[in-house]
Amino acid sequence: MVTSKDRMVDTNWASLTLGQRIEHLEVEGYLVIPDLLTPEHIAQLKELTVKFPDIPVDYSVYQRAYLDIEFWGGAVTELIAHRPMIEFLSSLCGDDLIMMSYDYARSEPGHPGISLHCDGQ
Repeated sequence: MVTSKDRMVDTNWASLTLGQRIEHLEVEGYLVIPDLLTPEHIAQLKELTVKFPDIPVDYSVYQRAYLDIEFWGGAVTELIAHRPMIEFLSSLCGDDLIMMSYDYARSEPGHPGISLHCDGQ
């Protein structure tokens, strides 16, 4: 039996139309938006995230988290209003977007994995 872990995804993400992106998100539960962040932006985020005073989570020694990162400042805070992402979300959800929480989680090798979710298990 083939499981999702055995399946290699070879989607050409850059070629998907907006409608195909939305459909993929709805059907598969995830989406890759190529070049959403520049290498320079990623470097800025990495520089900031290594400074987070993260704490272990209660369900795995292989994951650490830091809550309410919207108050950290710099590139991390600016990511909330990242124009390309806002444009996609507005197409998906409409213009009245509300950010309800902004947290950071780092999973290390050995982490058992967690389902994608919006409010917990």
